[in-house]
Amino acid sequence: LHAQGLFITGLEYSELSLEAKILTHKIKTSNNVLTALLNDLLDISRLDAKQTEYKPNNVSLNSIVNKINLQYFDAAAEKESELKLDLHDNLYIYTDESLLTRMIGNLVDNAVKFTDKGKITISTDINSDSILLTIADTGKGILEDQQQNIFTEFTQLNNPERDREKGLGLGLAIVKRISQVINVPINMQSKYGVGTTFTLTFKRIFEEPQNNKITNTISSNTNSLLKDKTIVVIDDDVEILDGMEIILSQWLTNVITAENVQQAIKKVAKFDLIPDLIISDFRLRKGKTGIEAINQLRTRFNHPIAAILITGDTASQKLKIAQKADLALLYKPIDSKTLRLTLESILHAEPDSLIK
Repeated sequence: LHAQGLFITGLEYSELSLEAKILTHKIKTSNNVLTALLNDLLDISRLDAKQTEYKPNNVSLNSIVNKINLQYFDAAAEKESELKLDLHDNLYIYTDESLLTRMIGNLVDNAVKFTDKGKITISTDINSDSILLTIADTGKGILEDQQQNIFTEFTQLNNPERDREKGLGLGLAIVKRISQVINVPINMQSKYGVGTTFTLTFKRIFEEPQNNKITNTISSNTNSLLKDKTIVVIDDDVEILDGMEIILSQWLTNVITAENVQQAIKKVAKFDLIPDLIISDFRLRKGKTGIEAINQLRTRFNHPIAAILITGDTASQKLKIAQKADLALLYKPIDSKTLRLTLESILHAEPDSLIK
């Protein structure tokens, strides 16, 4: 799936006939469905293995919800449903932004999937020290004797036709696990034929977060933030190397691909330069790791080259090793948007933040 996604992105940047564009879009849609299903399985695995790190910070709840609204607004409209926000201003909480975004996103995704020609409302209520965030829909609702099962994996109460675009029944199982990791209580009320309401409770803070993160939109190829950067890609899968070379070249980077670190060193030496960034798969041949490859390249060039580690591992022991390396870590399959935003953020971060 990871390699396939890279090739699809390559096709999208190519000059295609109308028929080929339509087919490419259908292939992408199919790939996205499969990728979403796999990512849900991987998330369950990581959460159960307790390999999901909780990194709390002061974050804006309004910002998180607004991003989710933009993400699902069109999907709701396609089902002739209204996605409505009713939020208080300037709501700040202390939590892990990434995990909370996934948690709320899954709840909204679930509401959109099972609400036809209705309304999904995301609203807030506040008191002296807490914030209540509510996601309410006018969907089918859940029978009372089935409500205790909704947070169990592979449970789908309103998908008898097994439409895979509605997932595998993992979305709410992930929500429950994340709620335990970030310690955010979740309450559900549902009435069959009327709709369902989920309520999350947060401790309120009154300090506006100092957010120094770089948030880039994807730049056009004619003004690429990656232009003329030299990126080394190390992976023992030739198809992934081919796919990475295609899309990185289209983003106007100089790409050097290699199946192992020795090959990478030889190829880079020919150009008489120090790479701007290394992307390495975690597992390489002969028991080697991407961590070792990155360290060898840094030592060879006596320079703290920025680096990204990519892994498809879910085994607890392997994930611990990858996380302890203190490198930027991405999980396969990676969509091209996430890859590009990560590259642009790292390559345009402050120098001291490039090296972990």
